[in-house]
Amino acid sequence: MQATSDAAEVLSAIGHRVVRVRPTEEARRVGSVFGAIAGAHLARLLSDGEGLDPDVLEPVTAEVVRAGRSMTAVELLRVLTELHALSYAFADHFSGVDVVLSPTTAQPPPLIGTMSTDRPAAVHFAELFSVSPFAGIFNVTGGAALSVPWGLDQRGLPVGIHLGAAIGDDELILTLGEQLENARPDLTRLHPPDACGPGNGRLQTTQDRPADRAGK
Repeated sequence: MQATSDAAEVLSAIGHRVVRVRPTEEARRVGSVFGAIAGAHLARLLSDGEGLDPDVLEPVTAEVVRAGRSMTAVELLRVLTELHALSYAFADHFSGVDVVLSPTTAQPPPLIGTMSTDRPAAVHFAELFSVSPFAGIFNVTGGAALSVPWGLDQRGLPVGIHLGAAIGDDELILTLGEQLENARPDLTRLHPPDACGPGNGRLQTTQDRPADRAGK
């Protein structure tokens, strides 16, 4: 939350009007809609004759595919109707603002391996959205969105801020992100140290990183 407050101060300082907006209860419906839509898409990508090999697909993915294959046309239309209703509900809720500023995640970045995919899909998606509810809203409803790096937390892990706007407002989001990067290059251009590589824990900047071998 501190990163979001700091970003709000920067936006205000460069001339933007920043106001508080209340959360929307519609966000609680995002997870179930996302799971159903993902299942339908994955079922389409994997042909009916293609087996769900446990050596190829993680358990969560296999369960989602099975759910997608079992959906009827009526169920799919119901989910698509709910998706459209969510999009309109979010647009209406945030109609008084151009961009919604929030943290990228609602809690510190989870450590690698803590979010196992060897468990029921409902449990996995519930935890996934508890970590990243803000990005999830825009992923599902199709709004323009951008995550901007905003320094490191006390553990040395990256912290981000999230910008979200209406469908089609990509240029607005990218322009605002550029303004934030220009205003605080000390935060947006920092990269966490590579735990398995050189640097011995020293924070690396863009200038410290070796050139790409492709000739850049």
